[in-house]
Amino acid sequence: MADNQIKKMTLNKNLAFNFSSTMVSLLIMFIVTPILINNLGAEEYGVYVILGTVIGLLGVMEFGLGEATIYYVAMYHKKNDSESINRVFSAAFWVYFLIGLILLALMLVGSEFILKVLKIDTVKPQEGLWLLRYSLISFMLIFFTSSFISIPQALMRFDVFSYLQIGQNLLRLLVNIVAIMLGTGLAGLLLSNIIVALLYTLFTIIMAYKLLPVLKLQWPTKEGVREVFSYGIFTFLRGLVGMAWRYGDIVLIGFLLGPLYVAFFSIPHQIMMKLLGLLSSAGKVLFSKFSSVESDEVRKKLFLDSTYLLLNLSIIIFVTLSVIFNDFLRLWVSVDFARETYLVAIIIASSSILRGGFISYQAVLQGLGKPKYIFYIALVSSATVLIGDIVLIPMFGLRGAAYALLFAPIWGIIALYLTMSKILKIDKPERLMCLFLVPCLVGLLDMILLFFLRNSYFADTGWIGFLFFSFLCVTILSASMLITSKFTGKFDLIMNFRRVKY
Repeated sequence: MADNQIKKMTLNKNLAFNFSSTMVSLLIMFIVTPILINNLGAEEYGVYVILGTVIGLLGVMEFGLGEATIYYVAMYHKKNDSESINRVFSAAFWVYFLIGLILLALMLVGSEFILKVLKIDTVKPQEGLWLLRYSLISFMLIFFTSSFISIPQALMRFDVFSYLQIGQNLLRLLVNIVAIMLGTGLAGLLLSNIIVALLYTLFTIIMAYKLLPVLKLQWPTKEGVREVFSYGIFTFLRGLVGMAWRYGDIVLIGFLLGPLYVAFFSIPHQIMMKLLGLLSSAGKVLFSKFSSVESDEVRKKLFLDSTYLLLNLSIIIFVTLSVIFNDFLRLWVSVDFARETYLVAIIIASSSILRGGFISYQAVLQGLGKPKYIFYIALVSSATVLIGDIVLIPMFGLRGAAYALLFAPIWGIIALYLTMSKILKIDKPERLMCLFLVPCLVGLLDMILLFFLRNSYFADTGWIGFLFFSFLCVTILSASMLITSKFTGKFDLIMNFRRVKY
């Protein structure tokens, strides 16, 4: 595609495409999860989650190369420097390839040890080995070509990126349902994922070359490797500690309480992560945008506007989820499942109410080439959650893991203030923090009101009553945020964001 075609994709269109892609992924999860639980059983589904967690932990070994590739390709593309683009891209590809081979060898040799550590005793040892290897093959197929998926993101072509993600998720839904209907069990499910990974990899490579015809894979150079690692090392370290926040509680629950409790925790946690992914989809687009913005004033305006909007959206989503979570799990999975996860689900949702306000500072630090600061934030946040897990799970069981999540947002608030005052050097950051505080307080009052309405009029309703109350929650929260914006001076921003140019 020509460069002028690439430039036609506006910030708002990229946001819309990436948001839509994440939304489809969320909807597919809602469809497939009860199917898997009902057909595999809670314990075997717990094994499926544990295997996915182990493989997910390997993702940190990409050493931040994906983010580094996006950063440099976006920067060099703006300068029309194809030689530098190919230098960075090729370095990233070959490092991915080498790391992938090492990981593959280590995992194949250490499979038995991993299964013993995880105490997966609901399947036979030999069967467990093959299940782990099937999961590993799917991961490696995508890992080897990770540098290619960075291209549409770097070029602000999130329409292409979204089509690839949606296609992968829809195909996985289809083949998973077929595997379940054929009665192939967990092994057939994981084998079907290999087919999906193979096709996704093929189409990703094709689209990368279509978007950027000057792209050439060449032997890596010292300069290229140095570039991607100088940026990527802190992203890698951030990902390493971030994995502790994302997967540490699941591993600890599996080790201390067993696979059944993993299922009880992982489903509400997975829903929370998917909804956070909806908000974080904006962060990917903002990262690419901040990488190419040269004006300090434009950067500050985009940062402040996006922070306020994403915070409001986060309040609407997660206050609603906190109130309706138990009823959703009761209708979606089962009454018994909802009973086991009642307080856990509410706490997990509540821990994410403020997180939308942290997305923009991460994106601006990425775009300014300062990933080390995000690493420091991730380090203290993940350490806080992990220490909380170790202390609280033995004391409170499953609820302990949920309680631990409540402490992490404290560091996000501190990081938001420091980004405004020290990095962007925005005048009077204290006043802006108070501005962000107003919708948070309004959201808290709305949450109390909505819990009262739920307990008084909408407890134990069917799907129709549930959907009506969910709509009512979103309506009340949206109206409250809109009215609040009148007093904070952000009303025009909310009403006219689609027309704002950055």
